[in-house]
Amino acid sequence: MENLIIDTDLGFDCDDSGALAIANKLHNEGKIKLLAVTHSVNKKIGGDGIKLINDYYGNGDIPIGVAETYAMNVDNFGKEYIAKFRVADNFPGWQEEPTFYKILNALDLIKYKDLKYGSATEVIRETLEKSEDKSVTVVCIGQAGNVAAALTEFKELFYKKVKRVAVMCGNFNDYDKEYLMGGVYWKGEFNVILDVRSMQKLFESTDLPVYVLDFNQGCDVLSGEGLRDETDNPVRTAYVIHGNGRTLNLPSWDPMTVMFAAGLFSEDFSLSEKGTVSVDDNGKTTFKAGSGEHRLIYRKSTQTEFADILNKML
Repeated sequence: MENLIIDTDLGFDCDDSGALAIANKLHNEGKIKLLAVTHSVNKKIGGDGIKLINDYYGNGDIPIGVAETYAMNVDNFGKEYIAKFRVADNFPGWQEEPTFYKILNALDLIKYKDLKYGSATEVIRETLEKSEDKSVTVVCIGQAGNVAAALTEFKELFYKKVKRVAVMCGNFNDYDKEYLMGGVYWKGEFNVILDVRSMQKLFESTDLPVYVLDFNQGCDVLSGEGLRDETDNPVRTAYVIHGNGRTLNLPSWDPMTVMFAAGLFSEDFSLSEKGTVSVDDNGKTTFKAGSGEHRLIYRKSTQTEFADILNKML
């Protein structure tokens, strides 16, 4: 059975909530053990969102931590976001300015207004200290600030207790060019661009087993429909809000990363040979086979097959 610590940036996208839903359900079925969940943005509301989802699945006792620092000011997210990307000449502007709070503000979090959370890195440290050697998989489905802090503050403990890191990040198809998506030119993938330095820190550890699912693997795996009849589920609310009420089927980057980390779906994934991932100062990610303990994760099943698996779990 895999023991997971999940580090998420819940708030930007609904697939983080889908990943937490799947992790909670597998935990309840005794197929994994969800040891802790941490939030990579230094905003209490992110911890509240995690707490709401864990509570919904009956797992209110799972420790939650919130980052003490973050690489950007999410209260000014729209302007900082635009500053990091180049828009196309015909970009019409945002119908709705990007915000960290869209999903979280739609959830019923008022009951947690007086709740406080510990530091994410301290929650990670305490969880690792109580774990067997090489028994924990750290799942990073957001920016890597908390993981980078752990590798800085208690690297020896991290190496001793962590079996591997599973991370959703990067664009390994377009090595040397920007790519256009949603009217914006990207030099790298979202999780990398928002905190390049932390991703660089993570991948400096070339002898740490890090398994990477890049965004190309989940773009066209559209899931969420499995939540349709769960009208009281906050995860369904997150999908409705992110899909603007038009669809529940949305990209599945983070749920697929949890699927891999759970170790229960090996027939649906394949791995590259070992090598090294690097991140340049513009956020471009590259993989070089050979020395190093990094590997890329590829899906073997079709888009529809993956979506069916995810929807059944949801």
